[in-house]
Amino acid sequence: MLKSLHRITNDQGKVHMAFDAFIQIADIPGEALDEKYSKWIEITGYNFGVNQSTSATASSSGGASSGRTTMTNFTFTKYLDSASCKLMEASCAGQHLK
Repeated sequence: MLKSLHRITNDQGKVHMAFDAFIQIADIPGEALDEKYSKWIEITGYNFGVNQSTSATASSSGGASSGRTTMTNFTFTKYLDSASCKLMEASCAGQHLK
């Protein structure tokens, strides 16, 4: 489960974004200092995406035909903490995270 809270502030025409995000992974406790997300892993960023190819040829209804949708990997960045070694062990063992 991923929870993220975004806050945008404007400082003399510049936009800054504060980012608080936490992820909970079964059997891998984190060290988040936020009381609401105790034992969750605090993350500093994440990335994922979806791609769907289209062709230049039109379908019978007139629109461009599309290919299969593919999902990209979900990745996140975090500071080094007690969850880091357990995440590396799980990755090396090929475990699926929940």
